[in-house]
Amino acid sequence: MPSHSLKDRPPPQSTSDLDLPITICKVKQNLDGIVDRLKARLVAKGFTQTYNLDYTETFSLVAKLNSICIIIFLAANLDWPLHQLDVKNACLHGDLTETAYMAQPPRVRVQGEVQADHFVFYKKTRTGIVILVVYVDDIIITGSDKEDIQILIKHLSSSFLTKDLGKLCYFLGIEVARSKVGISLSQRKYTIDILQDTCYLGSKPVATPMEPNLKLMPNKGDFVDDPDTYRRLVGKLIYLTITQPDISYAVSIMSQFMTSSRVPYMNPVIHILKYLKNAPSRRQLFILLAIQSSTREPNSSKLIVISFVLKVESKDITTPFVPSESQLTDIFTKALPKNAIDSICSKLGVIDIYSPT
Repeated sequence: MPSHSLKDRPPPQSTSDLDLPITICKVKQNLDGIVDRLKARLVAKGFTQTYNLDYTETFSLVAKLNSICIIIFLAANLDWPLHQLDVKNACLHGDLTETAYMAQPPRVRVQGEVQADHFVFYKKTRTGIVILVVYVDDIIITGSDKEDIQILIKHLSSSFLTKDLGKLCYFLGIEVARSKVGISLSQRKYTIDILQDTCYLGSKPVATPMEPNLKLMPNKGDFVDDPDTYRRLVGKLIYLTITQPDISYAVSIMSQFMTSSRVPYMNPVIHILKYLKNAPSRRQLFILLAIQSSTREPNSSKLIVISFVLKVESKDITTPFVPSESQLTDIFTKALPKNAIDSICSKLGVIDIYSPT
């Protein structure tokens, strides 16, 4: 969308037509923490946000994080390239031809996150598929048809003001690293920022994300002075579970009290922060599987699944009994001791890149 200039015009006859917009400013940083650029969004007539409540919430085209993780998993196993584009104008809604009246926005400087719904596009080509993922002004492009991927990148660059960032390496606070083993995701910087913001970066670490046999009684204890602080902190921890499934159970328990935040609930949240101090550099590794050699056929993934089911039913493949102490899903449903957490994390591909070997 082209830029529009502001000019002094006579006010409209009706004061109800005069718009009082708001401005939302955000500092965008690189992976190393250096400021990349300062961004500002002008939200015009129609907003209903309340300052200090949901003032920074806007709605844009985004993909669900689960969809992004699935696409990265596919890229790892099917050896697809991952390209990243940045759109300089996030509001791609065409040209504004009408005359819009608005008052000077108040000088407010806040930071916020964008929340919206799922937005993923795909195109079947003669030789494969191209997938495009949109998250506000960030775009991920992947797929099996490398030629059509380049055509799409050139088309977007000619139609919009875009910046080709090359291979995907940093997206929504997530570091993406690729090797011969697979693709790993890390939120190390995001974790350290949480610990710094809460003043727990220098705290004494603990070995587990939640104390065993912890019982939290509903409607017991005084309400916290600032419930928004509790909600924001738990919300950040929920986002952190993308790469750290070891905190999933503890965070899911604490998220149940976001609408009724009480003082006794803060201690388990602080306990999670101290656990993060123990290993802020954990990565979720999407391992490259052996099915890569069979991906030349367009429906090979379906054939693999069907073949696997048939072999299980015919007992060509046996599924041995798994004792309760070896269940991988326990990390999502129970407060486990350290040795069980470490064992399951290792099997799930969660590693600490800075731990001694």
